[in-house]
Amino acid sequence: MPQTHPLLDNRVFAALMTVVGAVWLVGLPVDVMDNDAAQYAHLARQMLASGEYLQIKNRNWEYLDKPPLHLWLSALSYAVFGVGVVAYKLPAVVMAAVGVVSTGGLARVYYTEAVARSAALMVASCQALFLITNDVRTDTVLLGATALALWQLAEFERNGSKRAFILMCLGVSGAMQTKGPIGLMVPALALISDAALKRQWRRLVRPAWLLAAVLVLLSLAPMTWGLWKQHGETGVRFYFWTQSFGRITGESIWKDDTTPLFFTHTFIWSFLPWSLLAVPAWFSRVRTIFRAKGHIDNAAEAFTVGAFTLAFVAFSLSRYKLPHYIFVLFPLAAIITAAWLDQMLGAPNKLMRVLQLTQLAAATAPLILLGMFAVWAFPMESVVLWAVVAVLVGAGALSLRSPEPFWRLMGAPLGCMLAFNVVLAGHGFPSALQYQAGMAAARMLLRSEIPLDRLYAMDGTLAYSMDFYLHKPMREVAVENLPELTREGPVWLFTTENGVNKTRDAGYPVTVVQTFMDHKVSRLNGPFLNPQTRQSTLQPRHLLRVDAR
Repeated sequence: MPQTHPLLDNRVFAALMTVVGAVWLVGLPVDVMDNDAAQYAHLARQMLASGEYLQIKNRNWEYLDKPPLHLWLSALSYAVFGVGVVAYKLPAVVMAAVGVVSTGGLARVYYTEAVARSAALMVASCQALFLITNDVRTDTVLLGATALALWQLAEFERNGSKRAFILMCLGVSGAMQTKGPIGLMVPALALISDAALKRQWRRLVRPAWLLAAVLVLLSLAPMTWGLWKQHGETGVRFYFWTQSFGRITGESIWKDDTTPLFFTHTFIWSFLPWSLLAVPAWFSRVRTIFRAKGHIDNAAEAFTVGAFTLAFVAFSLSRYKLPHYIFVLFPLAAIITAAWLDQMLGAPNKLMRVLQLTQLAAATAPLILLGMFAVWAFPMESVVLWAVVAVLVGAGALSLRSPEPFWRLMGAPLGCMLAFNVVLAGHGFPSALQYQAGMAAARMLLRSEIPLDRLYAMDGTLAYSMDFYLHKPMREVAVENLPELTREGPVWLFTTENGVNKTRDAGYPVTVVQTFMDHKVSRLNGPFLNPQTRQSTLQPRHLLRVDAR
């Protein structure tokens, strides 16, 4: 019999979610990272400056990659708050909060209030959400819009509410205008799974779905028209097929050497500290379905496990994978885990001891990472941050002595995960970002008297962070362009060691104004974090003054 637990207390739940939200906000002013976040921040700024919202350009090139909703939201935020890092991230963080609320709402359709609150807390505090509310990409908005669509689809199925129907269409439309057909695929898989396993085939042929398709297509019309005007049939096909399904069929040019198990180990670290509970929870649900020979009772639900499983398999078959691609499924994973955990709270003591050991392991991982960032890689001197860490880790440790099994499982992992992400956002990323050369160079240039209209990049040093902080799309040039450029006076080049040598070999007087060391902060690795080997991972970027020959 599922037990109740203290999370049902409104004040405790509100306090926990406030703390999680506060940790999200610590990452809000952290500088944008190359490449993705800085690129989207730059594109939204350029969109606002040009006033062109349907035909997007990246610097002076035609842009055909992600749908525009994330850029529209950031451009709107710039218009209201001014161009800056916080304004760029704010809409996505709001959408992440929508995703958390929607996770609780979806769980509430099928389960108890306790499960709903546990699921909301789990998705809000998993490592993936801390990352994508800091290093903001399209996946943050996608998660929120897709979770809203799933919740409102379940509500509409339950009570036929017109409000739920409209919000469902808005959620699907928003998700599709953020990252393409995946925004429709996940809700469709949820509905098909639940209807198929209950043998309720009529649910799939309701007239309402035709109306929903019409409304969603109408909402996509401005974006589709812009794609057609800018790229013709190629752009429309890219959006509706090649960008997503083409990665499975091989039509997409994007390919890598990852294996079908890539997202399996990705899930383990990115859904921490709950992934070690999520794995047995998923196996339990799937085993129940198999034992029932693929026919579940009408009182049960396959909405969450069906969509999660089928979409996870589809992502794993893609020929190009990045970790954040599966984050859209984490609201579903949280509900599966929370529902299973609610049942396990009444389990025998022996099983509970095993689960407690599992969660102690889950709590240890962020503690090790905390020490890596705050003691070894970038020694942390902030007394305030260390005090916050002590409070969070201490509260987690105290929960191990709670008489409530829920807190003995949840408290320590939650406290340690919050402590690690306070350190990561408040100290780790800011320390690492001093090695983001494009951003550092931009800030130096803004303090200097160097004319920005005489500034160019050379030898592959274009950096979106430089574009964003200078409020100016950079232009790349070659040595062959220098005779014309230097005819009217000196120019300044942001370039590599090789670029310096090529410029000197061509006979130009070169003055190194300043050198910056560069590393891709969004892809931290052991050699970079290790102070003894960090220097070997850094690439010099030089700001040169070049005069005419």
